[in-house]
Amino acid sequence: MKKILSIIAVCLGMVSCVDTVILPDDKIVDEDYWQTKSDVSGVVAAAYSQLKSEDLQRNLIVWGDFRSDELQLSNSVSLTNTTAYVQDLNQVYSLNILPSNAFTNWNNLYSAINYCNLVIAKAEGVVSIDPNYTLGDYKADIAKVKALRALCYFYLVRVFRDVPVSTEAYMNDGQEREIEQKAPAEVLEMCISDLKEVEPDALLSNTYGDWRDKGYMTKDAIHALLADIYLWRASVNQMDNPAQAKADYEECVAYCDKIIAAKKNAHVMLRGEQEKDYYLANSDDYYDDVFGSSTGVNSNGRTIFGMNSEESIFEIQYRYYSSVSNILTMQVNPGVLKMYYKFNANNNGATSYFMTTSNYGVYSSSTSGTNLFKNTDDVRQNEFIFAANSGQEQYAVRKFIATSSCNKKAETSGPDVNNVRPNWILYRLTDIMLMKAEALVQLNELANQDAGDGAEGDEGNEGDGSESVDYLQQAFNLVYAVNVRSLPDGSTNVLKFNVYKDRMESLVLQERARELCFEGKRWFDLMRYNYRHVSGVQYDKTFDQQGGNYVANYSEMLTLAMTAKYSSVAAMASKMPTEPYLYWPINTGQMDVNTKLKQNPVWKASASSSRN
Repeated sequence: MKKILSIIAVCLGMVSCVDTVILPDDKIVDEDYWQTKSDVSGVVAAAYSQLKSEDLQRNLIVWGDFRSDELQLSNSVSLTNTTAYVQDLNQVYSLNILPSNAFTNWNNLYSAINYCNLVIAKAEGVVSIDPNYTLGDYKADIAKVKALRALCYFYLVRVFRDVPVSTEAYMNDGQEREIEQKAPAEVLEMCISDLKEVEPDALLSNTYGDWRDKGYMTKDAIHALLADIYLWRASVNQMDNPAQAKADYEECVAYCDKIIAAKKNAHVMLRGEQEKDYYLANSDDYYDDVFGSSTGVNSNGRTIFGMNSEESIFEIQYRYYSSVSNILTMQVNPGVLKMYYKFNANNNGATSYFMTTSNYGVYSSSTSGTNLFKNTDDVRQNEFIFAANSGQEQYAVRKFIATSSCNKKAETSGPDVNNVRPNWILYRLTDIMLMKAEALVQLNELANQDAGDGAEGDEGNEGDGSESVDYLQQAFNLVYAVNVRSLPDGSTNVLKFNVYKDRMESLVLQERARELCFEGKRWFDLMRYNYRHVSGVQYDKTFDQQGGNYVANYSEMLTLAMTAKYSSVAAMASKMPTEPYLYWPINTGQMDVNTKLKQNPVWKASASSSRN
């Protein structure tokens, strides 16, 4: 019997290749390898394991959080550390990112894509060789890898915008691989098409009964990704193509509803438990169920293993429990450890690379202020931030770092570094609920525009605004459900519809910032907000095809993103005047090995990597 193969990626560096694609080892691409079901399973697992790399984990935090108003460099790091790594972070902080910056590297995403393409190219042949590998197994595996490939391309589009696309598996360095970039609209359309194609064959989220239900892209995960893509595309099109935006927002809502219904149907009711619209952990169990690493029984009598909770949809697996062997396996997550806890990965006095901005650490009930936590009953402030409200300039991230709940009390000390083993959560139920709320708010905005233009109202509405009010009430109800579960039972300090009905977009944005902070979401939320308020976006063209005619960024978005981090918001905002500044430059090494790549117009490729 063939031994389980250890898959070692070989980087071909300066060989002519697309974006330094990392090829699988020779044995994987050899025809003699693809003989059994376990062979296919091994490469599927290898594709997903690319997401666990330290480099990608740190990039997800930098791409999604550090560019936003959530995080800033730790004072101790920025003042005393002069290594190249910290210099790269300082570039990001000062909005002067060079193409040589380490965080411009997209290797791991393209490595995952190539493994996916390899499965697509090779797995079908195994069906006729191994009787244990059925057509159903094959279709399920193709769903896993096409969904993962779409997720990777969605990240690439949001981070770099114009990216090369390959559906061909690269198996050796003799293949021609120089590929031009595609416009983001085309890439997203491909992702949507692939996801819809494989959705009927995707496994349900209770197929395995262990970590794989949350560690692979299941039907729920595919629906989450589709909702996310439609929400993004609708935001991009809202000002210039409201009809398309309306259709995409409606698709987003529909896929969110599918997930919400699936989660409700999958919930196993305990004796005496009352039926709910959303089965979310209560405030006492929230941290332990969703983020903690302790095992035990929660207040509702359910066994918890930390991560992969009932609310979860898709997570990058560093800790996983097998219901068959009753074994909990844990691996240190070095990216989260260094970014959020100890940058040198030991227990000395060093801090993390990142600390939170004061937006998160200081409570303020002011409705006009930028502080996110306005309710002293909200347990998330103490659960997510160390030493919240202690009068410091910076606060340490507690989410993912702490092994268990702080029981609603401010906490100053963290665990041993060897215990920092969290999964990285990409989608969970409250994220979906707030996506739906965001889409409903924008459907309300589009309905009001139609009414203002004298357009004929929808059936049963006749332009009287009744449907618009319903959109807002539905959106508020979703935000309320997310918010209230973070309050102790009996709290009267709750959100009120009349207070927020005229600023529901802001409420949804704030609630996402509270609920999903430090999970790699905030910058992309702000980008959607930006796109919804600017016109002239040419998403069907690459930057190189636009002839220098770039849309100006929304000043209120820039102010929101920068107020907590910079003393001179106007000066920093002047460094991001147009759309290309929202995106990262392409890494210098990748420009060297794929001569068809066109650099983000903010940059020019030169020996000195100087700025245009």
